[in-house]
Amino acid sequence: MGGACIYLTPFLMDQYINQIQIIINEPLVKLETLMTIYGVISLVFYIPGGWIADRVSPRLLFTSSMFFASLLSIWYSFIGFNNWINFSQLVVIYTFYALVNSLIFWSGFLKAIALLDEKKYHTKLYARSEVMRNVIASIVGFICIGLINITSINTIFNSIYGVNLFAILMFYGLVNLVIALLGAIFIPGPWIQKWKQRNIKGLIEYKPATWNTIIICNDEDMFALARKNYNKLFWEKVVKDLKVSSKNIYVWLISLVIFFTMNCYAILTAFGSIFTLNYGISIQDSSILAYVYNYLSPIIGCLFFNRITSKKTKSSSKSVMYSSACLFIVSIFMCVLITVANSTNIVVVGVIGVILISIMMVFIGGNRAIYWSIMDEAQIDRSIFGIATGLISIIGFSENIWINPISALLMEHGNTGEASSLYYSNEAFLNLYIFNLANAFGALIISLLIYVKLKNIKIFKRLLWF
Repeated sequence: MGGACIYLTPFLMDQYINQIQIIINEPLVKLETLMTIYGVISLVFYIPGGWIADRVSPRLLFTSSMFFASLLSIWYSFIGFNNWINFSQLVVIYTFYALVNSLIFWSGFLKAIALLDEKKYHTKLYARSEVMRNVIASIVGFICIGLINITSINTIFNSIYGVNLFAILMFYGLVNLVIALLGAIFIPGPWIQKWKQRNIKGLIEYKPATWNTIIICNDEDMFALARKNYNKLFWEKVVKDLKVSSKNIYVWLISLVIFFTMNCYAILTAFGSIFTLNYGISIQDSSILAYVYNYLSPIIGCLFFNRITSKKTKSSSKSVMYSSACLFIVSIFMCVLITVANSTNIVVVGVIGVILISIMMVFIGGNRAIYWSIMDEAQIDRSIFGIATGLISIIGFSENIWINPISALLMEHGNTGEASSLYYSNEAFLNLYIFNLANAFGALIISLLIYVKLKNIKIFKRLLWF
């Protein structure tokens, strides 16, 4: 539950960008810089977050992060009141949310999952957690659809959109608070991890954070030496694993296939509700539909491609290649749809567009469920999985830093009104979805390269100079 709900607030704009833009009255490009701030801070603090996760109890990390997320969601909810929240406060909220999610939550969350079954491969656990995160987000989303139907407006609220956002964000805050309490009760382990303590014989027991062993020390001098030697060996291993990982071609290829897939994901989720608003669907219905294609469609993709991989293709790289090919084809249809749009068929284009976006999200969900499993298929040494996963994540999940503002600039190129206008021309959307098409093509080419190299298909290797 926590893995889904903690991200609902910072990614609120995926469903409610139109409402937020009306209330804050700022250009789309400026609002999307909030995600750049979030992405940069997250990228910087993911590695320190991993260091903290190895030294602090997962129970404490998870519980405290959900509690702070609750406070930030409640603060954010005051956006619904007249002139209570401005853009500067949003910058502060997104900054703190990035710190909470990357520095405290994410690594602790993954470690808490591992505690459930230490014998399972993390790729399988990740795929299952990805499905469950989307399921929980869908359930919470449909509860929010009920909250959207609140129609009473008090003078202290900005508008009907203000009261909607207040109710939804307050609900997110309360849900995160409940999850924090559940985490405190049910996550196993102590609140404080003791890495140094004396046993019944009076000897010092030293348990290094990243070693599954206990070193017995006779006195403080021996303890100091053990700690010094451990730190030296630890950093030597980090440097060695980093060199080995950086020389592994599959680490870079997996990074790129995740990179292009997540770029498509960010484009479709961040700008889907703007598309539907511009093509004949109301603001409220646009937000409702966003929950469908942002969360329900990926669930279908996760389940379908997990099934296809285990029963048919028997290969994660092959499944990712098929899924990326389908994503590319549907992306072409989306571009063609925009080119034929006009004032007489605008609603039809909107409906077909939502269907195409939902289908693309199915294939993106399929990729997200299985692309980590390519690490197993490529037989990447498990001793470097930690560093390799870190490198892949830095590249693959960098989209929050730049994709939203660049996409917004493409949209603003076709802006038909004032700076904060919600309405854009067909040219603006064609620019956006050609950009999406380019990223889908990138995912297809990289996944093809991975499959060709893994299966050693020589004729294709010659054609692709690989």
